[in-house]
Amino acid sequence: MKALKNKKLLVLAAGAVLSLAACGQPAPSSSSSSASSSSSAPVAEKYVRGDDNAIYKSVLGEFEQLVETAHGIYDDSERYVAYAKAEGDLLAKGLMVPTYTQGGTWAVSRVAPKTISAAVHGLDSDRLQYLVAAKPQAAGQKANFLTKAQRDELKAKWQTAKDAGKSSQYDPKAYLIEKGYEIADEYTVTESAWPQTADLLTTYRAADTEQLVNAIEGLVEYDNVGVLRGAMAVENEDGTPYTVSADGKTYTFKIRPDAKWVDNTGKVMGNVTADDFVAGFQHAFDAKSALSYLASGVIKGVTEYMTGQETDFSQVGYKAVDAQTLQIELVNKESYFPSRLVYSLFMPMNREFFVSKGGVFGITEFQAKKSSADYKYGKTNDVTSILYNSAFYCSKWETTKNSGSMEFTKNPNFYNKDKVNLNKIKFIYDDGSQPMNNYNAAVAGTYAGIGLGKATGLLDKATEDGYFDANAYISDTTATTFFGSLNLNRGAWEGVGGVAKSNQTEHQKVLNNKAFNNQDFRLGFLHGFDRASWRDLSVGQGVGKYSLRNMYTYPDFVKLSKEVTDGNKVFPVNTTYGELVEWYANQKGAKMKAADGQDGWYNLEEAKVKLAAAKAAIPEWGENDRISIDVVYYTGSVSMVAQTNAFKQFIENAIGQYVTINMIGVSTTDDYYNCGYYVETGVDLPQDYFDGSGWGPDYLDPGTYLDTWSVQRDASMLKVCGLDAEAE
Repeated sequence: MKALKNKKLLVLAAGAVLSLAACGQPAPSSSSSSASSSSSAPVAEKYVRGDDNAIYKSVLGEFEQLVETAHGIYDDSERYVAYAKAEGDLLAKGLMVPTYTQGGTWAVSRVAPKTISAAVHGLDSDRLQYLVAAKPQAAGQKANFLTKAQRDELKAKWQTAKDAGKSSQYDPKAYLIEKGYEIADEYTVTESAWPQTADLLTTYRAADTEQLVNAIEGLVEYDNVGVLRGAMAVENEDGTPYTVSADGKTYTFKIRPDAKWVDNTGKVMGNVTADDFVAGFQHAFDAKSALSYLASGVIKGVTEYMTGQETDFSQVGYKAVDAQTLQIELVNKESYFPSRLVYSLFMPMNREFFVSKGGVFGITEFQAKKSSADYKYGKTNDVTSILYNSAFYCSKWETTKNSGSMEFTKNPNFYNKDKVNLNKIKFIYDDGSQPMNNYNAAVAGTYAGIGLGKATGLLDKATEDGYFDANAYISDTTATTFFGSLNLNRGAWEGVGGVAKSNQTEHQKVLNNKAFNNQDFRLGFLHGFDRASWRDLSVGQGVGKYSLRNMYTYPDFVKLSKEVTDGNKVFPVNTTYGELVEWYANQKGAKMKAADGQDGWYNLEEAKVKLAAAKAAIPEWGENDRISIDVVYYTGSVSMVAQTNAFKQFIENAIGQYVTINMIGVSTTDDYYNCGYYVETGVDLPQDYFDGSGWGPDYLDPGTYLDTWSVQRDASMLKVCGLDAEAE
């Protein structure tokens, strides 16, 4: 899942409140912070953008081969080792700069911990239907955030339930009532970016799915102790929501008979059937969904349908055997296949309603129809453009790019409505310019909690008000990884509408390209970034390390279930994936530590050695030159201004004799996202270092991360380093 780093300025999910605050003084203008290009080197020739495929092959050719090797291994433990070898190569190339994950910051909250899904992948952690929160205090009374002791008690009770694999053993609602709280029936979250579509089957951006997954439900979902349960699928007597054939390739699901489709008023529009899943699945491929990578080569016939070798969708291994029976046939046995089903590619769509909105089936037919005036399915700001089958329906969608709100109302026809505490969920726009207003709103009860950043002043304010000592806790981290990347093949020096203009000279452009395509430079830059101190200034002294991530995949994502030997190296049972990656990365000369909670890369001595080697290898790099790195930021966000200033400060303090950070401000969130997160091609990325995005896993296998860098697979992350390479 493509995650948006600064999308949620206020994350109020259960036990995972996140502050994206950073520190520093207001940013200078792009002209005042530009690096000098005084140089003793000869004037360079005019910059010419290179060949994407050639650069990709040079930097990631070996990585791609290693990923393909891992994909061909069907023993889980042996495959994990093979993927770790590939990730070790990726990290050792210095192409990406891992920064941090969600959470790991101070927060206060009324939300009971661990009341949303415990899944670290897919979309379930955005589902709020079973969230439990305390109702705010009466007007004029002190804020009733949960105390540290209460949170600790609840987490201990949850751990007991998790160890038993039974969510029913954890009852936070009863606990809060016993402690004198009332249970909240409304929940409000702030957002800084709205969905670009209501058609979840076609998008891989978290910004598009986060709200609407509360109204669309798939076959299965993970509960709050991490057990896969039936959602639209009925559970068998043993608790599993499917049956599997003897060869492990065919999964059969029974759709619950009490599942209903409703419209934007909660009116029943029909039963959910097996054919609704088939209709949704075909539509995704007809629309050339960005999610296609989740099924291509996995489900029988999908690749052939996508490439036009087969035009009859009935030949795809995704069939409605009857009204209540869905059958999925795989190409190869895949132990983790059910974990794929919690992503939006596998959500249902009412066939009749889709057609009523002008929809058609067939790749050629849909591509011809999708831009026509009478195609009205999945439109933004139109709550009538889709149907809903989950705990809520979308009752209000009134948004513009920089304002507005969305509301979701409890669905009275939801099969499990008695366990849904919330009657309404509200998402409201906030650009991050007034963090103290958000704090005051949380104290007053508008929001269920808030992250307490140092740079925003909220940590000091909460301490002054007495909430820090009594109520503050370190929020849980997640499997989502945020990172930065240098632009290896820059093609744009301004954003949409002429914003974020760079003032680099031709010499700087040529020099940057030479440096960014030098592995020693990239590693030197990575080793020279003091991320722990950078985060401390953002979130509070000594706290920054808790959210640090040193690799791309979540290090505890999977572990070996058997001993694996690679050459002379023996990896014992229960070796974590992070331990595997660390070993292979260091074999490649990366000099890093993989575990979360530490700065596993900062090594100033190594940074200077690498940068000196890079400078010596680049004839264009004159004695007085500095590599001038353009970084775009949003001037309206207190957090982002501070965070970007801190980035500049720590990079230049450590390795300023080699590089300088050129901060380029834009005045709207729309301009900021159009300079990074929403850029569709690498050639259009108008900055040298982009760190406004990240990746969260779609299913339970390391391939869900690594495929995003492989042109043979998904390759969705290549654009952040300026590449539009394609499979040859």
